[in-house]
This record gives sequence, C-alpha cells and structure tokens, in this order.
Amino acid sequence: MARFWFFSKKRGERRTTSDTGGRAALALFFAALAIVGGAILATIISQVTAPEWRANHEFRETRALVLAKRIAEQTHELKTMYRPEVTIRYPAGEKTYETATYDATGVFTTERGESEKLLEAFDVGKEYPAWYDPQEPDSAVLVRGYSWIAWVLPLLPAAFVAVGIGGLIYVFLTWGKSAERRALLQQSANVDLFDHGGAASRLPTVPSDRDVTNSPGTTLNYRIPNALPGWNSLFLTGVALGWNTLVGYFVYQAIGEAIDGRADYLLWLGLIPFLLAGGYFAYLAARQLMIAGGIEPTLVEMSAHPLYPGGRYEVYLAQPGRLDFSRLTVLLVCDEEATFRQGTNSHTHQQRVYEAEVYRREKFTVERSEPLAVRFELAVPEGAMHSFQSPRNAVRWKLLVRGVLNNWPDFERAFVVLVYPGRNGAAYS
Repeated sequence: MARFWFFSKKRGERRTTSDTGGRAALALFFAALAIVGGAILATIISQVTAPEWRANHEFRETRALVLAKRIAEQTHELKTMYRPEVTIRYPAGEKTYETATYDATGVFTTERGESEKLLEAFDVGKEYPAWYDPQEPDSAVLVRGYSWIAWVLPLLPAAFVAVGIGGLIYVFLTWGKSAERRALLQQSANVDLFDHGGAASRLPTVPSDRDVTNSPGTTLNYRIPNALPGWNSLFLTGVALGWNTLVGYFVYQAIGEAIDGRADYLLWLGLIPFLLAGGYFAYLAARQLMIAGGIEPTLVEMSAHPLYPGGRYEVYLAQPGRLDFSRLTVLLVCDEEATFRQGTNSHTHQQRVYEAEVYRREKFTVERSEPLAVRFELAVPEGAMHSFQSPRNAVRWKLLVRGVLNNWPDFERAFVVLVYPGRNGAAYS
C-alpha cells in the first residue's frame, strides 16, 4: 500500500502554473487568431467572392466593343503578377461607358502565359457579350462564371476564425477549472438543499455525487463518468487544419515561384519551423483521432458511491473493441490543487499525493466478439482526505485507466470518484 501524504514537499508529481496569466495569454492568442482571420476573411469576401457572385446573379447583359487589350502587370515584394485586361465601350441604360476589365475578381497571378491565352479570345474592333453592374454602371465584366480562388481561398481565414472562436470558448469554459472539475462542474458547484443527511449538505465544500448516483450501472450499482473532455480531438484537428492550411498556402506560393525560376530560398528557410510545427500538430491530431476512433469508450462501474476512508469496493471495468494490449493498469490517485496570487497573476500548484495500483494485466488481446470485462477490489486508505472543493483549494480523487497497446497509440482515461468524510469502511457485498 502506497503511503498517503498531504502537502508533501519531497515527493509526488508537481505542476505549477499561472492560471490567470497563462489563460489570459491563451485567450489573447485565440482572440488575435479570430480577429486577424476575420479581417482577412471579410476582405476576401468583399473584394473577391461577393463581386463574383454579384456578376453571376445581379449584373445585366449588354454588348461591348473591344477598343484595346493588354497584359496588366503588378509588382509586389519583387514579384511580378499578371492578369488580362480588355478596354471596352458598352451602353448601359441611356449612357455609354468605357472601362478596362476582364472578370469580377480582378486577381493577378504569376502565370503570364495563361493571361496571354485568355486575351486571344478577344479581337480589337469586335463586339462581345458583357455584363454591367446596375448599381454602378461604369463597372462591367467580359467573363462570368465561378473560379476556385473566390470560393476556396476564404476557407483559409475561415479556419483561423473557427479555431480562434473555438479556442476562446474552450478557455472561458475551463477558466480556473481542472479537467476533473470541468467534467463534474455541476456536482462540484451545487449543493443538494434536500440532502439533509448527506456529507454534501453538512459540508458545502464536499462536491455532490448526484451525477454519479443518478447514473445506474448495468453490472454494479453506479456508472462512473469519464472526466476527460470528449472534444479534445476535434479541437486539435481544427488547430492542425488551420495551421497547415495557412502554411500550405505559403508553400504553394513558394513552389510556384520555384517553377517560374524565381525560387526564394529565404522563404523556404523561414517556412521550415512552421512546417515542423504543422507536422507536430498533425501528429497530435492524428494520435487523438486514432485514440478516439480506434478505441471504444471504457466503461467503469462501482458497487457503491461515494467512497469513504477505509472502505473497500468492487469495481467493474469493460473495454470493447479489438485491441492488443501490452499492459493495462488501473490506478487510484489523489491530486491536491492550490491557487494563490503573486502580484497580479494567479498561480495554480498541483501535486499528486497518493497513487496506488488497483489492477494490472499484461500481454493479452481483446476480441470484438468478446470485450474485456473484469472485476477487482479497490481500497480507500484509512485517514484519507475527503474530496474537497473551494475557490482556492481542491482535493480530487479519480481512477486512471492506462492502456499500453501494440501497434496503436497508448491511452489514458480518467474517472472521477468522490471520497466523503464520515462512516468507516463501506464494504461491498
């Protein structure tokens, strides 16, 4: 039996973080991501996507006389861009207008040869169908249709907006809360006013177990909720997609320049750390998706809940799916958390003060037709500190299910249990 220490200074796993400062910085990062992405998205939609849509749906048809044609050039950061440009004269209402135009997007590209091919469709001195804007008749186009750039390009900043907004929601929903407290938010924040005899009513700082006792098990009395947020994999996937989409755009530009014989080696050198970061994000996202998609939910049930110091309880563990285990362990752990202020920052110190292995099995395979189903005994140590929650301190108990798999990412799933003060030794039957 592992020794049970409180506020130990010489053992345990320690993590000291600045809750307010760190989360504020994270919130600012996601806010900047959403704002910058939103600004770029609004610019692309207003200058590229919306004009193309209006040209296809709202512009009126007319006949235009071609007066001249040329390749328009634009130099930006030592890079020359091209687009076809045709000068036309056309009637709109009671007036005649002249303008240099081609399509509604007005996008320049690095392909001069492609622009020259597009101009070959128009001869000076001939008339062609054209479309003008009824709201601004001096604006017209010779070519309508839909281009990929007007509808795919907005997806890049849209991904950043989605990641930024999703990150802000995540930060504010989890501000000042551990993973376990997030999973059991209501039962740790509310007290049952009608529970006159329970520990939760006598000690308001003891979290309520109503969310567990309201969830009956199929084999034992109570089903224990999984404490880990289920949408972490989706969040990581969004970050990976947003980041790699942005980096991919710059890689596309760099490849285009290299094909044109204008390779920018400084650009490639600057992209290396971003490519490495994108690969790491993709690895994390793929790992989480493999765990979420390839490992079915773990089921944990207990004979009684809440638990009491000195008590012994029966646990039922079920793991469906087809899995090749190198090792499966279940740990009963207790973490202490203290929040304190240093100047204007709030810091959170977390330390694991108790850890005991309650189940272990090595080198076995679970078949889909025959899920893993085991029972084992769990003992809460005598004199253990009960579960506790206050604005600045917390004591959290949980069961950790750790699986080491062959040819698949390892996984860890946490199940919050509550230890109440009071009677001794609620033995299972």
